[in-house]
Amino acid sequence: MRRFATYLALGVVAALASCKAPEVNIPSDGSTEPLLSFGAPTELAKQQTESPEEKEGRAGAGSSALVESNLANHKIAVFGMYETGDPIFENHPETLYYTARYTDAKGDTYTNQWVYGDTSLYNCGTDEEPRRPWHRLMDHEFRAFVPYNPDGTSPQTGLPPENIQAMSDATKLVLNYYTQTNKFDLMVARTMRNPIQDPEGVDKVRLAFQHVLSALQFKVVHTSDDSDKLTEAYIDGIAASGVLYYGIRKAGDTPTTIHWTPATPSNNNYKWTGSRAIGKSEDTGAIAFDGEGVVFAIPQQIAANKVSFVFKTEVGDQALHRAYLPEITLEPGKKYLFTMHISGASLNVTVSIKEWTTLKSNEDVYI
Repeated sequence: MRRFATYLALGVVAALASCKAPEVNIPSDGSTEPLLSFGAPTELAKQQTESPEEKEGRAGAGSSALVESNLANHKIAVFGMYETGDPIFENHPETLYYTARYTDAKGDTYTNQWVYGDTSLYNCGTDEEPRRPWHRLMDHEFRAFVPYNPDGTSPQTGLPPENIQAMSDATKLVLNYYTQTNKFDLMVARTMRNPIQDPEGVDKVRLAFQHVLSALQFKVVHTSDDSDKLTEAYIDGIAASGVLYYGIRKAGDTPTTIHWTPATPSNNNYKWTGSRAIGKSEDTGAIAFDGEGVVFAIPQQIAANKVSFVFKTEVGDQALHRAYLPEITLEPGKKYLFTMHISGASLNVTVSIKEWTTLKSNEDVYI
């Protein structure tokens, strides 16, 4: 026999005297269905072992690892849809956020919760109750992205509403991303839930996020004993913006296949100045850009002799060096290390590709 929770422990805040505290947890539509809540987000595992059929399945097949705690400092945009096609949330998207502590309309206090809406109205038992009900006999689809900046005041730290195309909903996300403005690690998630069919029942929804950008790092190495410093760098010929399609499917795609349409390539992107010693080995090479030198790029096809890493060195009397990147496809969720080997008048480029692991950079990497 399956047991289904009658109550959902989703945090709630500050008691309102004008709000009637009900005997039971009643949704705003007057039904007796339990209310929808969210648990801590996760990250899809790097190595997915599920079959294509499993990927079509519910609740994000595959193992997952906990997202770094700094995700709690950011907001999540989430779309929800009932099987009928009706939106779950009144806001499109709804803002999901972390709160360390809140008190609901009944005066009960909760800690460390992921919430949406006005938590002071939780358990209010009136039309003001912001949480939405589960419908036990229906499929529920959720699609989300992070970070989200709902007021649009800091587009460098979270995607603003104007970057969300109008067709976006729980079945698909269509998002504009500008690498020179939106300097953050954009991640998306999709999950399904049917309270009757799935073992999670009406338990908290846990969104499993995946990276949609490519991470790039550039290093300059001397093969001689000459002492020199890297002083300036930028990238020419790369598409610095693009449109993400997540859920718009082509033949053979799953509901979580990621597609990008890069913009026209441009020059003078990711401009950096500084002073870093250039060593002779991979370990002592000068890394361009701040932090650990990671910048985010739109996944795209790099053609031979089209995209170049341009840099200056101190000994070179500020002369420009141009190193063309090899032909390669930049894929979502992968990190690319390009190493520039300076040997006399020649300049060679090598590349290594890694799965996305924990990164530290000036551009807000989460996982």
